[in-house]
Amino acid sequence: MLWELRGLGREGAAPGDGATPRGFRKPSSLNHYSGPAMELRNAMRAACCALALAAAGCGASNDPTKPGDDGPDPNDKRAVALQCITGEEGLEAQISGEKSIQVGTPPGGPRVEFFLSTGEAESQQFKGAAQEAEQVGTALVFVNQGSDEDLESLEKCLQDAQ
Repeated sequence: MLWELRGLGREGAAPGDGATPRGFRKPSSLNHYSGPAMELRNAMRAACCALALAAAGCGASNDPTKPGDDGPDPNDKRAVALQCITGEEGLEAQISGEKSIQVGTPPGGPRVEFFLSTGEAESQQFKGAAQEAEQVGTALVFVNQGSDEDLESLEKCLQDAQ
């Protein structure tokens, strides 16, 4: 054995008598995996992972317009605002792009664009990218040709969503 050649054997043990120094393990046939056994084990692991991922995805919907039994995620301000706009205020609105809500029909209806923070929304105004937009928390409301009643409803929903 390698440890015996390096003089690592136990005191009083002769090389080749099968003595194993403390901290070392003898090679065992139980630690040997054959090719087909490893393939089967890897296939079982892959199947378990696939089942776990499938089970985790069941019933989940990324569409904020179709909330679950408890309503939209309260951390998703866009989904909360959309539910308020369409449900409570009765306005016609839909998701537009990654971070916007379009109320009514474009280009005349108001558009609400959401940002991560109030600072990011303010910076858009300072850059001149949000002309004619009203800031409500982390959202910018682009008025377009929206009526005063619609804008009041939007402002109420956006304040509730913050």
